[in-house]
Amino acid sequence: MDPDFYQALKQKYGSLLYFGSFNLTKSRTLANELVWKWTEATGKYVGCQFWSRNARAAFDAEVSLAGGWPIAPTLARKIERKLSEKGANGVKRSPSSRLTHEHVYPIKDMKQLLYGNTTRTVEEIRKLFDHHCVGCVVLESEHDRFSGDEINPWIRYAKARIKLADNPAWPYTQRQMIVEAGLLE
Repeated sequence: MDPDFYQALKQKYGSLLYFGSFNLTKSRTLANELVWKWTEATGKYVGCQFWSRNARAAFDAEVSLAGGWPIAPTLARKIERKLSEKGANGVKRSPSSRLTHEHVYPIKDMKQLLYGNTTRTVEEIRKLFDHHCVGCVVLESEHDRFSGDEINPWIRYAKARIKLADNPAWPYTQRQMIVEAGLLE
């Protein structure tokens, strides 16, 4: 990011931020943070629209142990923390049972799309984010590092043999890409 532009952002928004902090390191660029926040807008785990079948089964098993559905939001968050932590009290959670919030179209690929064309309109950027910036809860063992497919970001899930838990609330365009990728049975 241009240093002058960074300073302008810092001056304009610094007083509005928690503790006045506006610190972007080299690894946490503005583009990186935008992608993360966009994919977590409805929730990193609880609230996320897209779940692999295996991740959903792990979550549902914990819900059953807690008394079954429906559950209170505070209990749902407690279960999400339990299933997403790498280990607590000396006990390590296996990648085959640990939840992770995964970017369907990898962040590195998304940043290349953003930096590749700096003349996009706000509407074009919104469409790019709506199409590519999608989070999905998967098991860490399902989190393969395939490159993203620019036309259909869900194709990489087909390569990793990940099936999704269906959700009637999916946006039409995402559902269409998911079906085309063969991620539902």
